[in-house]
Amino acid sequence: MDIPGRGFSISITTADSFLSLKLQKKSDFESKNYLPYTNCSPWGCGDRLIIKSMHKMKKNYLRKVSLLALCSVVTSLVWAEPVSENMARRIASKYLASPELQQSSVITRAAENHEQQPAYYLFTNVGDDKYVVVSGESRLNEVVGYGKMSPNADKSVVKEFKTLLQRYERVVRAVREGKAQASPIRLPKIREVKPLLTCHWEQNYPFNLYTPAPNGVNTPTGCVATATAQLMYYHKWPKSRPNAYIFSQGTEAQKSADYQWQYMKDYAKQMDNKGGDAVGVLMRDVGKAVRMHYYYKGSNSNLHYAMDALRNDFGYSVRHLYKDYMLSGAFCDVILNELSDGYPVLVCGGSHVFVFDGYDRRGFIHTNWGWGGEFDGYFDINTIYLPVSGFGLNDGKFYEEIEVVLAHPKDGSHKEFAVLRGLETRDIYPFTVAETEVKRGAVLHAKVKKLGTNSPVNGELGRFTGKVALGLYDEKGVRVKLFNAFQTEINLSSIFSTTTADFDNLDFAGLPNGTYTLKPLSNELTERPSTYSGWQSIVYANTQMVELTDDKIVVKEPAPRIHLSLERQPDLLAPLYQGSGRQGVFGLVVKNEGWEEVRGKIIVRFEGIENGIKYTAPIMQEVLAQRLETTALRAPVLTSYDTNGVSNALLAGRYRVSFFIFVDKGGNQSEEIPIATTAPIEVNVLPNTAPFYLSINGIEFLSDGKSTPLQVFNPEETKMLGLMVTANLRGSKNYYGPLFYRVQDMTDGTSVDIGSVANVSFNAFAYIPPKTTLAQFPLNRLKRGHTYEVHVEIKEGDQRVDVWNNETPRVQFAVSNPGSTGVSTIENAPSIPVIYNLQGTRIVIPADRLPKGVYIIDGKKVMR
Repeated sequence: MDIPGRGFSISITTADSFLSLKLQKKSDFESKNYLPYTNCSPWGCGDRLIIKSMHKMKKNYLRKVSLLALCSVVTSLVWAEPVSENMARRIASKYLASPELQQSSVITRAAENHEQQPAYYLFTNVGDDKYVVVSGESRLNEVVGYGKMSPNADKSVVKEFKTLLQRYERVVRAVREGKAQASPIRLPKIREVKPLLTCHWEQNYPFNLYTPAPNGVNTPTGCVATATAQLMYYHKWPKSRPNAYIFSQGTEAQKSADYQWQYMKDYAKQMDNKGGDAVGVLMRDVGKAVRMHYYYKGSNSNLHYAMDALRNDFGYSVRHLYKDYMLSGAFCDVILNELSDGYPVLVCGGSHVFVFDGYDRRGFIHTNWGWGGEFDGYFDINTIYLPVSGFGLNDGKFYEEIEVVLAHPKDGSHKEFAVLRGLETRDIYPFTVAETEVKRGAVLHAKVKKLGTNSPVNGELGRFTGKVALGLYDEKGVRVKLFNAFQTEINLSSIFSTTTADFDNLDFAGLPNGTYTLKPLSNELTERPSTYSGWQSIVYANTQMVELTDDKIVVKEPAPRIHLSLERQPDLLAPLYQGSGRQGVFGLVVKNEGWEEVRGKIIVRFEGIENGIKYTAPIMQEVLAQRLETTALRAPVLTSYDTNGVSNALLAGRYRVSFFIFVDKGGNQSEEIPIATTAPIEVNVLPNTAPFYLSINGIEFLSDGKSTPLQVFNPEETKMLGLMVTANLRGSKNYYGPLFYRVQDMTDGTSVDIGSVANVSFNAFAYIPPKTTLAQFPLNRLKRGHTYEVHVEIKEGDQRVDVWNNETPRVQFAVSNPGSTGVSTIENAPSIPVIYNLQGTRIVIPADRLPKGVYIIDGKKVMR
């Protein structure tokens, strides 16, 4: 059996400024049968690291550093070029009154030599306690993080923050080399959620009042206990303590049958003796429940133990999710919707456990690290989540191996998760068939690896006792045969254990010709001797397609090697002007139905409809189309350039556009892969005569005339939806004329004109009152269950021109279905449907977004 753990275990010893890291390979970690504990000192996973400045730095040190965690990813990013210091300073000025660039060997170490562009810039402000970290790469979100500082001169910086920034440097490098890209997600109900946790607890006194003290000094509480206790304090649940933890003697809190939530406070300094006693008892109870191993340098446990403790000891309904085994966007859907519903989320990233507890309008997620408020803040984590290859086992993995626990109190007033029992796989592609093509009558062999479970213990039967099989389904979705595993019974007693099921009996004799689906199934023994739950799908497991002919058995590839297509019409994020020197930018949503990821350079070709000009834009952008995923890409375009003294240019007019990805295979071998479209793409190149440049920077929503934080609207509650813009105008002239609002349906690609303002007046370099741009429309004009993206246009000559600032993420909103409160995937997220078309090609569009047709969904034929 395997024991799933992190890529390395890290032991840290410190002596003043001396730091040594001992890395153990994962194979060593598993062979010694270590449990995958999370090792945390009061300052994180290990001891503290001291930042020493390379230059004189004013005594402004990070206090609340914005760490973890954007899940939302924008489809419109910024210019495809490094960010200069001046540009970074302009961005920082949105957050600081007088931003000053700082230099440090750790925090702002951005380039390895003077010729490289920085990965990020750190700005502070003498006048207040704020800071902002600006990205040095324009293809990523402009702000890496922001928060507050402390004036303490010798403040320590936790290892995770240093590691996170190092990861960010590497991700920037990967993006510049074309090794990373981002994917779009759906919307949470509310545009922003202020931090849910009011507490800022840590691991020392008074929280460790009752932890073991082997050398006369109380050991730290550990990050698992701290994060779990903070979540429980937020809910003030449970009311009663576990009976086994109640003392017959001792302090009032130790003897109390109830938790004394009323005495606990948000900060250690606010607690009196009663508060310290109460929170110390809570931390010790949680430590026992999560099986904490206490050490003077740091105490350790595991997120799975926290899940078990919440479920079994503290009265919570729980759900566990692995990010890596879910489709792109589904994981973030769950997190954002949990937060919008008012539930903090327990998270394990790398070797630390912490809490997600809010997000802002940009999609930055707020993280409470459990260090007394130090480093709490907002952070753009979407690039850290991206898989970055080529840096070794430890590179790109710190935030790739994310897992979370969702927890709702079972107090009668909160929604409880359905109890899910059964097996899951802990691998991206766990089900394989050994043979691909054999003669009819042959017997095939297969295996399903990394089988595990998070089910509660069922008495002597443990976490799971039962059978594993492969179900064979015909084109109608009817199971026609069952192949039992070689192992007659699977037994899993630990949530950390995994095993493999082998099959040597895939015999298709007697079956008619046709296409079939093989699907991994489990059947749990719920009571001896022979009471079973029934066959059900194994969570996260893939399927295989089998074609039977007169003379062959063919195991089909679940997807082609490569197949790229546009999921919807491209967005023109920045208009194309003849000879303007300004970049035009296309926003593409590319679906790769193949098992092979496509890395290369985006090529944009134009063919004039009237003037016949053929033009290939100079290659500027490295992209990655992720396998079996839908990926948001950018295609920047220059409308003119010179090559060896020869001028190439697009003149004003209308053009057909096509897109390709150029892949360099090495050894003078290359491949140009087309991005297929369902209809011709046409675009206008405009004359460069505009006397001004208008940018739309954001949208405010009004529900029946009142400002609202929502971005998912119910037509039964909102009759009229209003939109107004924040904008700025630069140039030599003002703009006076109409303003148009158009929304693009993200589900089917159609556009709807929803309103306009007949005459708006925009003066150059002057404040534009948003209310002068207000347009309202009946919400029932839009389709329920659909998501829409806002486009804002003005009149230039006889044409309407999109004037969104492509440095600002596009604004989206959704219209809810009847009875729905938002786009939520909590209940179905662990059971992602596997979808194929009738040709055997796997479909990566979510089931609720499929166009009309017939599909095989989880082995059953379904008409949409």
